Amino acid sequence: MDWMCLPLTLGMPICRRRAPRKTAFCVDPNLELKALVRLPLFEEHSMEESRPERTSGTTCVHACATLTLSPAPPIQMCGRGPPRKAMVPIDMLLQTDDALVVSDNAEQVLRNELGRHFTLKEESIGPPKMHLGGHVRKVQLENGVECWAFSSSQYVQAAVKNVEEYLSKKDNVNWKLPAKAETPMQTSYRPEIDVSPELQPIDAAYYMSLIGMLRWIVELGRVDVCLECSMLSSHLAMPREGHLYQLFQVFAYLKKYHNTEMVYDPSDPCINESEFELRDWTSSEFGHIEGKEELPPNMPTPRGRGFVINAKVDADHASDTVTRRSRTGFFVYLNCAPVYWLSKKQTSCESSSFGSEFVAMKQCCEYLRGLRYKLRMMGTFMYYFCSDLQ
Repeated sequence: MDWMCLPLTLGMPICRRRAPRKTAFCVDPNLELKALVRLPLFEEHSMEESRPERTSGTTCVHACATLTLSPAPPIQMCGRGPPRKAMVPIDMLLQTDDALVVSDNAEQVLRNELGRHFTLKEESIGPPKMHLGGHVRKVQLENGVECWAFSSSQYVQAAVKNVEEYLSKKDNVNWKLPAKAETPMQTSYRPEIDVSPELQPIDAAYYMSLIGMLRWIVELGRVDVCLECSMLSSHLAMPREGHLYQLFQVFAYLKKYHNTEMVYDPSDPCINESEFELRDWTSSEFGHIEGKEELPPNMPTPRGRGFVINAKVDADHASDTVTRRSRTGFFVYLNCAPVYWLSKKQTSCESSSFGSEFVAMKQCCEYLRGLRYKLRMMGTFMYYFCSDLQ
């Protein structure tokens, strides 16, 4: 399966729906994942022929165009008569001006299909190097598996430089990045009990812009500042000077540890299924629920190699010292590749750690069910597990 990256400049939008984030390079290219955004481009395969073997080759094509794609006729398939050609959709991920084509003949698709409507840059053909502000490259793990790696170092350095240039123009000597920042936030600092003076409107707007940059850095894979970003984002309505200084601490930490890389390992995880013991719930208040997953009758048939969805979840009971609300945190993996991470304050106030752990597990399972349904509608086959970090 070839992966081809295609930045586009459109005269008018092809699709109004945005592709979900953190999914472009989070899976093995050998896996057949259906498109997050479907364009009217098709390949022909015989309905009685076996699908061609998938390859792990990776190619990248950059293109600029000002034309739009013409609509394609709907697919019509009939079970009678002689074998007919089945129209197999080509998968494409769209993110603003970036497009990622997933096909058995990705380069041919770009040249023959998109090339009819767009002007392709011949000199830009090559493996993908940049995506959404981060560097993309292919690496080989110690076990010999080839996979994608994503680094946000360039974006992080640019963000830190932007902050330093802004602070150099301020007269306040306290507005500077700390010289030493071993942690994203001071370990003893609690933003909810900060009583420092409130920021002026201009400074508050700058605080919001820093939170916006920090959120995107988290989206690009810097999970080590996810908690701090969530905690400081809770004070956007009335930020204080202490909150801003802690933001400077976060950016100082990113300046020191900017050269990080997230590797999306497609290897099968080692999960002990005996730890997930089946229980009899017939005597509980939920015993009347069958627990059968509701699926539409016209869902695509699972195909390709299956994979495992697994998650690690935990809760910090009464982490907010003012409201006594707990915090949920979990990681979601496709096989061994991290694809989603969350740190969020719970909406309820639980009186025990058991309650906060239960709410965290509920939130994680709800996300997994939604992700599982989405992937099922893309024609993939999977298992999923969820475990508490404790």
